Amino acid sequence: MIIYIRAHPLSSKKAVIKKQGIYHVYTVSPAHEGKANKDIVRLIAKFFKVNRSSVSIIKGLNSRNKVVKIIDR
Repeated sequence: MIIYIRAHPLSSKKAVIKKQGIYHVYTVSPAHEGKANKDIVRLIAKFFKVNRSSVSIIKGLNSRNKVVKIIDR
């Protein structure tokens, strides 16, 4: 499954919210040295109830707009 994400680093909360087909991921981690990306992968895995190894960012590692692949096992 491929999903589109809008990242919101340094937010005051941790949450995943779907709005108009795009998942908005709010994380308290900074967008520095991949910390926010690691947190985003963890939050998406928890939201979809899959392992973290099943979630990978395939586009947008340095952008707020990301494309994420989730492998359902």
